[in-house]
Amino acid sequence: MLIRVLLVVLLWPSVGQAAVYFDETFETTLAGIGWSTQSCQFLGYTDPYPANGCNPFITSEIAHGGSKALRADYTGNPPSRAGCSNSPTIECGVTVYRTFPSTGDLWNRFWYRTAPGWSYGSISTKNIYLYTTDNTPSFVWGHHFNGSELQLDAQGIPTQVCPSGNTGNTCSFWPNLATVPLNNDQWYCIETRLNVGSAGGADALFEAWINGTQTIGYYGKRFLEAGQPDALNQVKIYAQSGSGVMYYDDFALGSTRMGCGGVAPPTPDTTPPSPPTNLAVN
Repeated sequence: MLIRVLLVVLLWPSVGQAAVYFDETFETTLAGIGWSTQSCQFLGYTDPYPANGCNPFITSEIAHGGSKALRADYTGNPPSRAGCSNSPTIECGVTVYRTFPSTGDLWNRFWYRTAPGWSYGSISTKNIYLYTTDNTPSFVWGHHFNGSELQLDAQGIPTQVCPSGNTGNTCSFWPNLATVPLNNDQWYCIETRLNVGSAGGADALFEAWINGTQTIGYYGKRFLEAGQPDALNQVKIYAQSGSGVMYYDDFALGSTRMGCGGVAPPTPDTTPPSPPTNLAVN
């Protein structure tokens, strides 16, 4: 019994311990690597649900690493918010979903590609949802107004003034450091960091890099009310609003930066400053 307890402690990272929770190459079934495909029920499937997913789903038609990737189909016909009234549609709440060890400081790295002919939605295109342990607030990485630049939507946060100048509890945060459009038919390494901060504090931050170029950096934000859980533990890859085909590969989550293989994280500048010159001592 003691050996079993020690193994659990060693193999399941604790909160605050820097770790890579998973790094998926999608070479086996989604169900086999811990993703839930239960949302296939929205397309009429019953348990056991398709192990490779419904939308997104595993495909061998293209890959960044290995021989397979995750494909998401966007119909160009976004579902109604009022119960998906135009169902059946592959965008009516169909996702792949999994949990991970709770952390207040989450890093996400994935390779991303859109097929020729892809176009982003006129209002928004959603990619990845992240949830706190009680589901509020939630955070969505995606795109707005036909634009290919990645941005973050924070939903259910404390009421505040958003970058748009509006006041509310849902804010959109667009690139504020650099612009890297995501062109079709090309792989991009995307890295994001989301630190939800402390409950009631103005110390949250989030950042994003595209192929090593930092495009987003917001700091000193307030994302949690006093008393709310200060950790994330749920992720969804979600297809909604857009037209065409999108791919993901080498999808990783952790509490430390993982880098992009050939695109390494920037090395911190540790060079000491030059000593001052031409100083006069009085």
